This record gives sequence, C-alpha cells and structure tokens, in this order.
Amino acid sequence: MPIAVHSFHVLHFPKMRISAALLARIFNRENRYALIVNLNRSKKGETVLSPIGGSIKLTPQGVTELTHLLGLRDSSLEGGNKLRFRMRGAEANILRAWFLERKNRELEPTREIIEELADEAMLVTKVDLTEVRCSLVGFYTELATTTRVGSEGQMTLRLLEVF
Repeated sequence: MPIAVHSFHVLHFPKMRISAALLARIFNRENRYALIVNLNRSKKGETVLSPIGGSIKLTPQGVTELTHLLGLRDSSLEGGNKLRFRMRGAEANILRAWFLERKNRELEPTREIIEELADEAMLVTKVDLTEVRCSLVGFYTELATTTRVGSEGQMTLRLLEVF
C-alpha cells in the first residue's frame, strides 16, 4: 500500500517537522466512531475531538537505524524514541521508504488505545482492553501547519497508519 504524497515541494523545505502516528478506527454497530478529547489542544483551552491513537515509538534498533539513515542526532527524536522530529525536506523519500518497510517501530495502536482510554480518560480498565485486536486499513499522508503545543506554526509532514 503506497503512501501518496500529492506534492513534491516538501523536498525543497530546508527543515520540516515529521509526525508519524497510529490511529484506531473504533466504531459501534451504527458506524459511529469513537473520538476522544485531544489533550494537547485542551492545554490551549480548545476542545477538539480526535481519533484514538498517537505517536509511533521506535525500537532501540529503529532509533539507531533512522538516526543513521537521516543523519539525525539521537536527541532529535521527541521522547528519545518517538517518530516526531525535524529533518531536511530533501530526505522525505528516504524516510518514506523506511516507514513503508514497517520494521523496528510500533506496528499497531494497542499501546495508545490503552494509554488514552484506560490511563488518561479512565473510561475502561486495562483488563477491559486485553482482547483488543487491530488490523491495518491503510496509510495516509498530510502536509499541514501544526497547532501542537510547543511546535505551533511548523510545517509538518504527517505519516499516518490507520487501523
């Protein structure tokens, strides 16, 4: 399943922000989707509903591999192992190819589902979520100016896997 970037002008950005996430499509029998209040936006006093999911984490090998491949410093990755960082736009195709290999990183959103529904929102317990199963539906990319607290206004290439 290829990721379609509809514009090649990202290759000309001297620096751009990357944000990769796993998103879960959770819906009921009436096909109504479960959304959750976006905690990052609520810090700014905004109530925004978002899909359940979040940043992809790398394995230790993935951190080494990606920092070497893109010439990043280890400290470039948010939280030390999240796929959120800044890089040269010229490296976008290298990142895309690595991302599509689906190796040395999280491959499904169970951790984020537990974190958001059990730990943060306390809507269910972790035990309630032990049987969660996810299937990959597809990939999506988006180029947008971010509103994320601490990164406001930065041009961001979002790589999303939808489950």
